[in-house]
Amino acid sequence: MRKDFWSKVDLRSLRYFIAVADAGSFRRAAERLNVAQSNLSRQMIGLEEALGHRLFVRRARQVEITDAGQIFRREANFITSRLDRLPERLNSIASESRGSVCVGFTVSGSFHPLIALVIKTAARRESQLSLNFCVEARGSLLDAVVDRRVHACFVFPPATLSPEIRVDYLANEPILAAVHARHRLAGHAEVDLSDLAGEPFVLWERIPAPEIYDDIITACQKAGFSPRVISHVPEPISALLLTSAGVAVTLVPASLCSAHTGEVNFIPLANRTLNTSLALITRTDEHMIGVGLLRKHALAVAGGHS
Repeated sequence: MRKDFWSKVDLRSLRYFIAVADAGSFRRAAERLNVAQSNLSRQMIGLEEALGHRLFVRRARQVEITDAGQIFRREANFITSRLDRLPERLNSIASESRGSVCVGFTVSGSFHPLIALVIKTAARRESQLSLNFCVEARGSLLDAVVDRRVHACFVFPPATLSPEIRVDYLANEPILAAVHARHRLAGHAEVDLSDLAGEPFVLWERIPAPEIYDDIITACQKAGFSPRVISHVPEPISALLLTSAGVAVTLVPASLCSAHTGEVNFIPLANRTLNTSLALITRTDEHMIGVGLLRKHALAVAGGHS
């Protein structure tokens, strides 16, 4: 085979060769291909010259394929069949990209009504979209998005934005005071943070959401006190468990009002002193069709509830 073989042979030459080999005749192959027989013959001569091997033994009314031609026929069939299937394979990849998306959220985030509505909307309107779920701490989810182990996550947005992630802000929500149902403040229309001075506090650990933790500490200090924290817990939902037991008061996002409603009383803070937000986190270079669809529905749902 000549070193410049592939510079002299194209896909059309391979298809012409297969047609002649299948037909056993230049005339019949030319008719099937709807080309001039002389042109087909020249193409095969050029192919044989490029290979450095005879592919056919030419007879008066037919051709016989040589041993070299048999080998080349197998390879040419393999190449053309792979190329013929390429659109199907690409469509399959696109379908897979559309069809399987891993979505992450935190335990406390599972109580946010907007997340449930986005998932419901996407699942209902995109029949080929299959959603898998991952429940982890916020920091783990952000790392998982960067590492492509999770395709998208609903979390409190980070204060420091990595160039690798895209943050779509979906909703803002107030942080509420949560007290036991028989606490002295239960039933108040609103409270000042200063009303909680001296109370035992249970707060979420700082590492999962340092922005919110620092905002709470700073707001308490501006109200004239430092919170007397008796326990730190991994998630705000865990803080509500201790609050429901009457152990301490806590501060949680308003989306958690649906939890422990019997034993816990949620009270707005005066002037909405503390707030947080929900965001959809994806990679900036994410190309999966399914992620794009999820993001589209998330933005649409959020826009309808703003």
